[in-house]
Amino acid sequence: MTLITLENTNEKGERLLATFHPNKGMNMVSFKKEGLDVIDQQTMPLFEERLAGLGPLIGPHFHHRAPFEIPLDFDTHLFPHIARVKKKGVVEPFSHGIARYVPWRFDASSTQIEARLSSSDLFKGIPLRQLEGMDFEMQLHIALMPFGLFIKYSVKSEKPSVIGLHTYYHLPDGKGKVDGNVVLNYRESEGLKPLPDSWHKNGRLNFDLSQEADFGFFPKEPLEESRFIFSNRNYDLHLFMQSDTSDCSFQIFRPAKSTYVCLEPLSSQTPRAPTRCESSLEIKLEIF
Repeated sequence: MTLITLENTNEKGERLLATFHPNKGMNMVSFKKEGLDVIDQQTMPLFEERLAGLGPLIGPHFHHRAPFEIPLDFDTHLFPHIARVKKKGVVEPFSHGIARYVPWRFDASSTQIEARLSSSDLFKGIPLRQLEGMDFEMQLHIALMPFGLFIKYSVKSEKPSVIGLHTYYHLPDGKGKVDGNVVLNYRESEGLKPLPDSWHKNGRLNFDLSQEADFGFFPKEPLEESRFIFSNRNYDLHLFMQSDTSDCSFQIFRPAKSTYVCLEPLSSQTPRAPTRCESSLEIKLEIF
């Protein structure tokens, strides 16, 4: 396993470590402060099965495409996970986009990674455009700073696209909450609904993670840096996000009885039907 581990120290002298797997979609397999890992290591089987779990990327598409959008002109045996997901009735071979399934080109130092992925890159002799069904260029800048992680992620594509993070954060005892400054409606699938009274307090999102969730929320000030606070008994994680336009959202995904919650900054308000061919996100992650 080829891994890149970034290391830094915060102002209190506490050690920060962030580890990425460049040959497996640049997955963030670990993010620690003083030995406390906020990535749910119990999701390793998902990573090994189908390159989900831990800290995967999203892009250039979100979740599953319509069957007519899925390219079929390649040898699916080159990707062992495809047979496994087909047995479960899943038609989409590359859930959430090709970026998490293939190696990234990169340069790295002790604190930074500059990574690139292009539709002209080859995977076992196959251009990635043949797997994703469009041309694209993706850039990923990662820096482990004294405050925590800074990530800048961008895409330019032939067809409308979306990017984001799909990090599986550990949820101790299945309990926690997410606070954030959002508008008072949310996305369920692609429909909008008013925020239930129990989900907000004093005009802010106050979401109890003891319940199931697969919902999209919209930052109240989308052109400014938005902060979401994930709190649980072991740690607080502050996630800051900013997009290049107001077309962005924040997804909370928490299956029933899971040991994790996925907090997903996204470069589209309608990730299953994006409208832009160019987008970017800046994300900061701080552990307290």
